[in-house]
Amino acid sequence: MRLKLLLSFFAALILFSCDAMTSFEPPINPSITVTTPNGGEEWEPGEYNYIYWVSENLSGDYVNIDLYYNGSYYSSIASNTMNDGSHYWSIPSNQSSSDYYKIKICDSDDPNICDESDNYFSIQATTETITVTNPYYNGEDWNDYYNQTIQWTSTGSISNVKISLYYSTSAYGTYYLYNTIASYTSNDGSYSWYPYVPSYSYYYKIRIEDYYDSSVYDDSYYFTVY
Repeated sequence: MRLKLLLSFFAALILFSCDAMTSFEPPINPSITVTTPNGGEEWEPGEYNYIYWVSENLSGDYVNIDLYYNGSYYSSIASNTMNDGSHYWSIPSNQSSSDYYKIKICDSDDPNICDESDNYFSIQATTETITVTNPYYNGEDWNDYYNQTIQWTSTGSISNVKISLYYSTSAYGTYYLYNTIASYTSNDGSYSWYPYVPSYSYYYKIRIEDYYDSSVYDDSYYFTVY
């Protein structure tokens, strides 16, 4: 009887030890990993971009997000923001252009728990330009009976444009404003227009300008209307 009790005790002890060993998990060290931007991204001043990260076992619910330039602190992006894995960042329109930026994210409760972008990303301002592409060439004839399509291309962050008609009595002379074709229209690259003009004997040009910055514009080739 004593032997049976002893054997049962040891069997229970072995089962308990095995169960304890299989259920043991080592503690997970707290960590943060920046995933975006992580190197090579090309962002622009004035635009919105998401910053992404993953974290494990942080003691608190908040993180600090900072911008670093060439290895040194540059500015704070978000202080004590929710540790939800993403932050929608509005890049300042006057942000200095550089190819040497990184994002650094730290636990708000423990500044030693941090991570930064693996490699540099860039914030570069794109030069705003407009190029009128239709009328296509000097001396093109447009019929005022038909709807014509004014076309253009642009670079940068131009959202809306103004379209104007200019005229001259000489093909290569001075051109003067005749009227506004569209005072405010989307910068989508085309605009339909019936070319009503004051005289068939004049020469005309189309000017397209950034609605918010009239210094950014382009004039078309000259054309005639019949």
